[in-house]
Amino acid sequence: MEKEVQSRFDAVIRRINELSGIYRNAAARSGLSVNEFWIWYALMAEDREYTQQEICTCCGLPKQTVNTIVRDMVRRKQVT
Repeated sequence: MEKEVQSRFDAVIRRINELSGIYRNAAARSGLSVNEFWIWYALMAEDREYTQQEICTCCGLPKQTVNTIVRDMVRRKQVT
């Protein structure tokens, strides 16, 4: 039984890695960093305002990373 559970777990991990690769490629083709891609993804998920803390929680990114990326997006007038 343990071997079956490990096999299923390994299959899930492989799928997660495949999906991560797809998102990394999509970000690269869009000219975005992976972190900026995830912030855009979070912002587009719902039509509402977000706090930077909510973005951190949603994307699993550190506060400083989110702050830097959002500050640059504001500077480029992409978000307000």
